[in-house]
This record gives sequence, C-alpha cells and structure tokens, in this order.
Amino acid sequence: MGSAQGRYAGVRIRLSQVSIGGESGGSCAGCVGRAQSSMRGALESLRADLHGVGVSVTDVRPGFVNTPMSDAASGPHPFLVEADRAAEIIVRGVGRRRAVIAFPWQLAAITRCGMLLPASVYDRIVNAARKEQKP
Repeated sequence: MGSAQGRYAGVRIRLSQVSIGGESGGSCAGCVGRAQSSMRGALESLRADLHGVGVSVTDVRPGFVNTPMSDAASGPHPFLVEADRAAEIIVRGVGRRRAVIAFPWQLAAITRCGMLLPASVYDRIVNAARKEQKP
C-alpha cells in the first residue's frame, strides 16, 4: 500500500453538525446538544489526524435556517438566515477549505463567548433561557 498522502491526495471530506448548538453541551435540548458537542470533538480530532495528507475536514455549524422544518419548530429563532444565503456561506467556506463554518456570525459569537463564562454563570443563563421557553 502507498503512503496516506498518496491515497488521500486531493480528497475533501465535508462533515456537518446539526447546528451551532454543538458549541456547548447544554445549549440544546438534552442528548441532542451532547451529541453535537461530541461530533465537534470528533471532527477536530479527524482534522488533526488528516492534516498534511491532502484531506480537509470542514465542520459546518449553522444557526437557524429558514426552512419548513424551522417553521414548525417552536421557540425563538434569533438571527434567522434564509436557506439560499446559508447555502452560499457553506459553499464559499468549503471552497476556501475552512476548518469551521459557523453562521450567522452573531449567534456564533454569542455561543463562543458563553463558553468563556464560569460554569456557574453559564448554567444560570442556560437554565433561565430554558425556563422561558417552557409553556
């Protein structure tokens, strides 16, 4: 067998998380957020493992995208992005071989900043937001 570089030269792998909620395990409903967080870690590891062999791994982290599925979902949809715009962002990011494509930038920044908070402060914010969403 040839080297890993020879076998994978020019190959691009694009993997996607379900949402930007994977930035933290507590920002989405139950096991969904934990699964997304785990996927984020797996993609980071895969990206490191494949570095230097011509394989790029792109982690797509969309926020709320205006689709029939989002129309049916209850709760707020901050910084809602139209589907055509979301596709443009993803295509441009994959073309530039970005490691992570997180959008919209406002929601990406908020979730990133949330991870910098002390756990006790973060927990209070997440729990308060969940209480507001319950009927």
